[in-house]
Amino acid sequence: WLAPFVIAVQRHVDRFYAEVATITLTLVAERYQTLVGREPASPAEYIGATNGWQLPAPPTLVTDPQTSLRDIAGFLTTPAYSGLYLSRYQINHLGRQLRLPRGFGSREQMMSNLLRTAAQYDAVPALVRGLRTEAVTWQEAYAAVDATQPGLRPFTEPWLQRAQQTSAMLAEMAHLIAREAATG
Repeated sequence: WLAPFVIAVQRHVDRFYAEVATITLTLVAERYQTLVGREPASPAEYIGATNGWQLPAPPTLVTDPQTSLRDIAGFLTTPAYSGLYLSRYQINHLGRQLRLPRGFGSREQMMSNLLRTAAQYDAVPALVRGLRTEAVTWQEAYAAVDATQPGLRPFTEPWLQRAQQTSAMLAEMAHLIAREAATG
C-alpha cells in the first residue's frame, strides 16, 4: 500500500507532505534493498507464496446487469479494486470541470452523486473521459515509481495492473454508452 499512498499524497496540493512521502518511499526502497541485497523477481519471492499477499479480486461491473451507480462508485473509490485513489478534491474537480453537482459526504457518496448527475445531464461520456484521464495519470505515476525505485516493482506492479484494468473497464463503459446513444 505504500506506492498508492505516496502517489496520493504527492498529488495533494501541499508540497511539504508530498516531499515527506517521496522521502519515505526512497528510504523504504533503500532499506528493502539492503535487506534482500538485490531486486526480487516477483512478489511471491519476497513475500512467500503461502501468506497469500495479493489485492482482492475486483467485482465484475460491466458484465453484471445488476450493477448500479453505487457499485461503480464503490469500485472507483476503493483503491484495492481500481488502483486509484480519488480524493474528495479530485471528485469535486471532475464535477466542477463538467459543471455537475456532486454533493458532499464520503468519497463513495460524492462519486455516486457525480455519476447520477452526469446521467441526468447527459454528461456521462465526458465524465468517463475524465475518469480515464485519472486512471492514466495513476498508471504514469506507478511507472514513475518503477523507474525511480526499480526494487519496489513487485510492490507496484499489482497496483499498476489494477489501474490499467480500470482504464480498460472505463473504455468499455465509454464504448457501451456510445453504442447505447447511437441505437437510441
